[in-house]
Amino acid sequence: MKCACCKKKSHLEFKCKCGGVYCMVCRMPEVHSCTVKPEPVKLVKVVAEKVEKI
Repeated sequence: MKCACCKKKSHLEFKCKCGGVYCMVCRMPEVHSCTVKPEPVKLVKVVAEKVEKI
């Protein structure tokens, strides 16, 4: 397997959402100039109901 960014051979492959296969060094989107924008993280607040004392 060859990295799509640096063209080095690697045994570990990391597939990105943009469709490329990258090595350990180039796997981060900032390094290989990824064209796919990350989706914003949605936070959900969980609130428990009050429990009556016995």
